[in-house]
Amino acid sequence: MDPDSFDLLFGKTLLINDLATEAQIRECVVLQSDRAADGESPFLGDLMVEKSFCSREDVDAVLRAQYKQELLRDDLDFKKEALARGWIGETVLEEALSHQRDCSVNEPSIQRLSDALIDRGHLSLHQALLILLHIKHQKRLEQSSPPPQPSSPDTSPIEEGTHLEGQVFDGYEIQSHIAAGGMGVVYKGEQLSLNREVAIKILSHRLSSNTKSIYQFIREAHAAARLSHGHIIRIFDLGQYRGLYYMVMEYVSGTNLRQRIEEQGPIPPIQAIHYTLQALSALQAGYAEGVVHKDIKPENLLVDEHGQIKVADYGLARIEDYLETEKKPSISGTVQYMSPEQVNGEDLDIQTDIYSLGASLFEMLTGEPPFRATTSMGVALMHVRQPLRPLEELPVPVLPDLYRVVEGMMAKARPERYAIPSDAETDLRKVLAQLENPQTPQPAKKKTSPERKSSSIRRRKRPRRR
Repeated sequence: MDPDSFDLLFGKTLLINDLATEAQIRECVVLQSDRAADGESPFLGDLMVEKSFCSREDVDAVLRAQYKQELLRDDLDFKKEALARGWIGETVLEEALSHQRDCSVNEPSIQRLSDALIDRGHLSLHQALLILLHIKHQKRLEQSSPPPQPSSPDTSPIEEGTHLEGQVFDGYEIQSHIAAGGMGVVYKGEQLSLNREVAIKILSHRLSSNTKSIYQFIREAHAAARLSHGHIIRIFDLGQYRGLYYMVMEYVSGTNLRQRIEEQGPIPPIQAIHYTLQALSALQAGYAEGVVHKDIKPENLLVDEHGQIKVADYGLARIEDYLETEKKPSISGTVQYMSPEQVNGEDLDIQTDIYSLGASLFEMLTGEPPFRATTSMGVALMHVRQPLRPLEELPVPVLPDLYRVVEGMMAKARPERYAIPSDAETDLRKVLAQLENPQTPQPAKKKTSPERKSSSIRRRKRPRRR
């Protein structure tokens, strides 16, 4: 919304609330026009205060009321518009974002970037409201008319197959290719304003051209961005550049467990347990926020330069699911680690992630996935029907107590599976203590019958589903 349209709206609000007369507003509009001829652009509200027609308190009250009505849930558009207008710089933006994070715990009223910028004195209420109304106006135009045709090569859609290295997406420089998958391509990049290394996931043309999948992508990314945990990859930003949607994430310099297993074979039990405990703590954080990963696998378990696990792609498997259900019923996900309920198309909860992590732990310990078949459908059906191999048939020796935890994580029936990640974590820590202190005698652990295990788990509070 341009300043003239906003002043018109502001004047009408003053009249409706009996804060000024029509003659007073008209006088200030004439004064505003005179000053505009001299190169000034005064706000109508400021002129009303200057002429003593309104108090500053009344003007601020009207602005505050309009501001509250126009608050948006997403700060991304606000940030870009404020930067584009030159009202704030990158340094001010980072300060406001830091202030927003610090205050969100103790001051729930500071929930938006615009609030933080106003609170720090970087934007006036008038400027913030102008931006919000402009964004609202632009969204209405986008909904009511087809998008404009590109007028230059710089705004034309990026063609499929284009090499993106060296291009800059809204302040993020794409540097080198990291990996590719069904959702798109991941690049190493740099946030130029902060000289910070980042990972940039660029969605495929197939996903970027599907409006419903984009809405789902944004919703799931927002949910995942709520997760703040040392073993979960952080999400920094979302955006769209020349027809392609992208996500900016924390960059991890290291490898993933898939590469680690392929290069070195089975992971020593103590190290595998440490990796799994870290991943379980991440799943517990997701469970607390009601977020289900749905695609836990060795490729999504990154290992940083300090040997710490970072869980990647939280919530993004839902985007692929969403597209698949639009086309035809099918099995989606990574079949070697899918839970029986995923194969059967049932509602999923945190126990799905526990099962998939159990399958990943199986592969860490043995060097191979739990089930193998000539087709993906064959593997999927084995997850539903085939029991795990007996301990004596494993390709490498595994401590019986440790294998019992794997069996508990991968129980076919959910009532017999660990109910929440912290339950599996408790049992794994007992096994870890046994391995790290072999000189300490450990009491023999009796195998819990399915009936008793089922009963104990049923008494637990069922996890929230999402």
